[in-house]
Amino acid sequence: MNKFILKISAFSLIIFAFIVYFGSFMASNPDDYLAILIDKHKIAEKINVPKIILVGGSNFAFGIDTKALSENLGTPVANMGLRAELGVDFMLNEAKSIMKKNDMVILSFEYFLDLEGDYALKKRVSNVFPKAKTFYQKNNALELQAYLTNAQENYKYFIYQIQYFTLQKAKNILGKNGSNNQKTHIYSRKAANNYGDMVAHLEEKSPENLETEPVLKYKYWSAISAINKFYEYAQKQQIKVFFVYPCYSKSAFEQSKTAISLLERDLKNNLKIPVLGTPTQFIYPNTYFFDIHYHLTKQGRTKRTEDMSKIIKDFALNTLSKPI
Repeated sequence: MNKFILKISAFSLIIFAFIVYFGSFMASNPDDYLAILIDKHKIAEKINVPKIILVGGSNFAFGIDTKALSENLGTPVANMGLRAELGVDFMLNEAKSIMKKNDMVILSFEYFLDLEGDYALKKRVSNVFPKAKTFYQKNNALELQAYLTNAQENYKYFIYQIQYFTLQKAKNILGKNGSNNQKTHIYSRKAANNYGDMVAHLEEKSPENLETEPVLKYKYWSAISAINKFYEYAQKQQIKVFFVYPCYSKSAFEQSKTAISLLERDLKNNLKIPVLGTPTQFIYPNTYFFDIHYHLTKQGRTKRTEDMSKIIKDFALNTLSKPI
């Protein structure tokens, strides 16, 4: 009986050790996709003149040519887009940490984006970028759950790395693929360029069928109040704020047109910041998207950058550097 208990205890200790290891693994993984936030903040901090800050989820990370946008507008641009699941509140607090007097903030959130976001993901971000702890409130009740969730995700990543390494080794041995030709993973820190844009996907072709996008159901967007409070804060800092609708595929828009139309109505009636354009101005053919309905191909990215440039020039740029 004692031997059985000892074996169970030893096994439990091993499992616990694995959980602890994988729970903290991502903090030491410099190539995690979320670690791009480190680079994005460095880019933003180096800009010492009035700049435009893009705030949103992956629709910005995978859908804007920051260099071209900056050149078109003649103004430095910091693309802070990362993951929609971080939530609106996280992104607004992050924006506060980098914006300065006379900056301009362009908000473009995925449709009906949750205000709070996914706690486990926010915790994971703060593992690779400790400053992110100041972008959300700690929730003791969710800490353990977040730890276990991240341990599971990190384990999957660890297994993926082993499988990828083994496959590459096999290809090299067979002479089918040299190490210098290894493809950068689309969702990794290395996939970003010097402007913080995701670019490893740009040579990817649009699939015949994009991932299924759920039909959006209308509900009053709780983030409107938070955005208005952010706007009030920005005004006191002499910072301009504008809202732009996200890019979205034509098929996804058609099936959720009613909900988006009602959201547009709510924004007109209740959002205090200026809204640049309409939802349809950023609706693109499905062939402009490479995996989900917010991630653009090279062609789509170029078109959206052109559209963003025009709409900012027409409605917002002349306000940059002018007093509130």
